[in-house]
Amino acid sequence: MVSLNLVLTSRLSVQFLTVVAFAAAWMQPTDVAAQDAPRDDSSREFRSESRDDESETREKSREYGESGSRARFSGRASERRSYFNDGQRGAPQFFSEGEFVSPPVSEGFVFVNGEFLPRPYTFRSDGKLTFINDVLITDELVDFGLASESDDGDEDPGRSSRRRRAGIQQTYAEFLNARFPENRKVLVAFSGQSPTLLSTTAGGNDLLSVLVSDVHRSDLLPRLLNFAGSSAVASQWSGWIKSYQPSGEFLTAAQPIVDRIDATLNENQSRHAAMRRLDSFAYPLTIVGMFMSVFAIGHLMSNPPNGGKTPDEIEMSPEVVQIVTRSLVLVVALSLLDLIWTLLASQAGTMRELNPVGGRLIEDPATLIVFKVAMTGLAAGLIFKLRYYRRAQLASWWACLILTLLTVRWLTFNSMLA
Repeated sequence: MVSLNLVLTSRLSVQFLTVVAFAAAWMQPTDVAAQDAPRDDSSREFRSESRDDESETREKSREYGESGSRARFSGRASERRSYFNDGQRGAPQFFSEGEFVSPPVSEGFVFVNGEFLPRPYTFRSDGKLTFINDVLITDELVDFGLASESDDGDEDPGRSSRRRRAGIQQTYAEFLNARFPENRKVLVAFSGQSPTLLSTTAGGNDLLSVLVSDVHRSDLLPRLLNFAGSSAVASQWSGWIKSYQPSGEFLTAAQPIVDRIDATLNENQSRHAAMRRLDSFAYPLTIVGMFMSVFAIGHLMSNPPNGGKTPDEIEMSPEVVQIVTRSLVLVVALSLLDLIWTLLASQAGTMRELNPVGGRLIEDPATLIVFKVAMTGLAAGLIFKLRYYRRAQLASWWACLILTLLTVRWLTFNSMLA
């Protein structure tokens, strides 16, 4: 027993000494560093400054982690705003000098010093000089950014960069020759100014509209002058547009385009107005349709067709005549509701008429109304005239059922659009 206690005690002692030795070995580098470090005041100041710098760095890192990405994007946005607001475009990149003559191009519109140049157009470069139909457009190299800014304002940056690198390796005439067939371009050039190239989506259609007539001039002119650039050029454009007298050649080329634009605008405005009408009438029509459908369903279920009778039999009881009359009143009312809903939905563009007859008539609302009223009135009148015959009584019941189901379909359709 004594020997066992000695063994256990010796083992515990060895373990304790091992732990102490390991702790001493682990603490030794710190103690040595503390003993070897200088103890003068400068070292204390150095360590204090290091700790201050370290805490400041951590604080800045924390702030950057909280709002770093926001600062980067806001900084880039402010740079872009100052870039455009201050008119600083960086180092300009010009089209190259060279000799080039294009084949005739029968697209686009060119105005030089306020006058329309008739088509077709031939673009020619002679060193720094650029001509269109042998009329001098500019006697200086054109900045690629100025030439493409109004034309590709919404272009993808990567595509714009590639186009810039390719564009500055060609003459301005080559650039125009490549761009005019792409779309309906409008080029405006005045002496002493850089030419302005407009596309249909960036002022070109507006310029054609205000030059053809002064109907939309008050609405389009302020927006159009934004493409002129400086205030001096905008003032020159304003005077030119207000005093412009369109030539016959210009009207022949531009009038069909402006008419199509006006037709599209009128159609869009009519469509928006129809959508507003449909939205305003949707709720009351739904309420009326629900009440009429419930009443019609109750009427049909309460008065089913009597079986066991031949279609040619005559039934003159007041109850049967009253049922036929009520069915015809519901047919006329539900038909008028269907007509109103059809006109509103078709004008708003939310439905397509599958009935071939109605599909042709729906384009002319007045004709559709006359046709619908005439056919419904004629059918209801004939059934009412023959109301004592079993065949007419069955026809009134089935007509009411069909119009009721059509009204329920309109209610479902309207709920899907809501």
